[in-house]
Amino acid sequence: MKEDVMLSVCMIVKNEEAVLNSCLHDVSSFADEIIVVDTGSIDKTREIALRYTKNLYNFSWCDDFSAARNFSFSKATGDYIMWLDADDRIDEENCRKINEWKAHGSGKLILAGYDRPENGGVYIYPRIVKRDAGFLWKSIIHEHLVPSEGTEFLENDVQEADFVIRHSKLGEPDYRRNIAIMEKLSEEELHESFWLCAQCYLDCILAGEHKKASRYLTLAEYSSTPFEDRLKDYALINQVLKYRKLYDALIQWNAMYLTCKKGVEF
Repeated sequence: MKEDVMLSVCMIVKNEEAVLNSCLHDVSSFADEIIVVDTGSIDKTREIALRYTKNLYNFSWCDDFSAARNFSFSKATGDYIMWLDADDRIDEENCRKINEWKAHGSGKLILAGYDRPENGGVYIYPRIVKRDAGFLWKSIIHEHLVPSEGTEFLENDVQEADFVIRHSKLGEPDYRRNIAIMEKLSEEELHESFWLCAQCYLDCILAGEHKKASRYLTLAEYSSTPFEDRLKDYALINQVLKYRKLYDALIQWNAMYLTCKKGVEF
C-alpha cells in the first residue's frame, strides 16, 4: 500500500497579520511541513507564523520575488512542495481533497484551480512540484515556475488535481510597487517571455499607467514566444480586462492578438 507523500508548504510573507492566521489554520490540516520566509515584517506576522511552525526564516528583500521563493523552496524537506500566499484560503472540502491527493500523489508538476474573484474566475496554476524534480522560480516580478535545464517530462509527469485555492486579498494589489520592480526587467527577459510582457501590461492598465502599458503591449507583440504558446495567456488577460470592464484596453489587447495571428496556420 502506497504511503502518503510528505507535503511541504512554502510561503513568503511581509506584514500579513490580517490574513496569515486564517491561511495557516487551513494549511495545518494537510501540510507535513510549513516553511514561512519573512521579508521584513514589522507587525505580528512572525508571532503568528511561530504558532504553526518552527520553520520561520528571514530573507532580506531585494525586489526579487523569485529569489525569495527559491529560498523558501531550499528549506523544504518534503517529497513535494506547495506554494501559497498569505491571503490564500482553502476551505474544508478542498483541504480534504489535498489530503486525498497526498494518498496517491505522483508526477513532477501538479496543476490546480486558483479562484481569483478580483479577476473574475478560476484559473489553472502550477501549484505543487516534486522537490527533487529541479523546478525553480524565474523573474523578479510575476514569478513563475520553470523546470531546470535538462529536465525531461514523461506523459504522466504533469497532472491536474481537483482542489481549488481561493485568493482572498484585502484590497487591491500594490500595482505601483510592481511597476517599480518591472522597470528593472531586462529587454532580453521581456522579449523571451510573452507571459511576463502580458502580466506587466495588465498591471500597468490596472494602475492607470496607460503610457507604460503601451510599452509592454509592444514588447508582447514582438515577443519570441511562439504564437501557439501564447494562447492561454491571451485568453487570461482578455478575461481579466473583460471582467474589469476595461473596454479600451480590451480592444487594444485584441487588436494586438489579431495582428500576431496573421500568417499563423493551424
